[in-house]
Amino acid sequence: MNLKQRLLGLLVDPGREWSLIAAEPTDIARLYRHFIVIVAAIPSAALLLRFTIAAAPVLGVSVAVARYIVALATPIAAAVIVEQLAPRFKSSGNTGQALKLVAYSSAPVWMAGVFNLIPALVGAATIVGVLYGIYLFALGLPRVLHTPREQLVPFMVVCAIVFVVINVLLTVILTSSRAI
Repeated sequence: MNLKQRLLGLLVDPGREWSLIAAEPTDIARLYRHFIVIVAAIPSAALLLRFTIAAAPVLGVSVAVARYIVALATPIAAAVIVEQLAPRFKSSGNTGQALKLVAYSSAPVWMAGVFNLIPALVGAATIVGVLYGIYLFALGLPRVLHTPREQLVPFMVVCAIVFVVINVLLTVILTSSRAI
């Protein structure tokens, strides 16, 4: 998998890209090394740069590291839960397949993180990234976890709740442990 080609494929022809993703062997460590670690760093790097420009580099490092840890932990935590939920929605797959779904669907949000450099645009960019991520998730579910059409929306709603809860919990845990 070439990172640039994968991101471009998810943007230009996501249906075709999901078919390629579904057929690829699942290797969690490789997915982290070659995709998640890199793309998930974009929002944190942009935040660090923004805080450094604003003459608050120490705060920037603290915020960027916390965000990056959450960005790295969320996909695997969500994938484990998605895998466990899958049979309830007549879907099938393992943790690796679920991680592919979560990671590649998260890419638009991570990519939108570059707008952390421009505070006036970060809100709109994040909304666009989330909406496109939802679209990618909807396209990927049937291809990667073989979710039947009638189970697509209920499964997506449950997954959305799970993702929000995981993000909030990890953020709270991380920020409260730094305060101690």
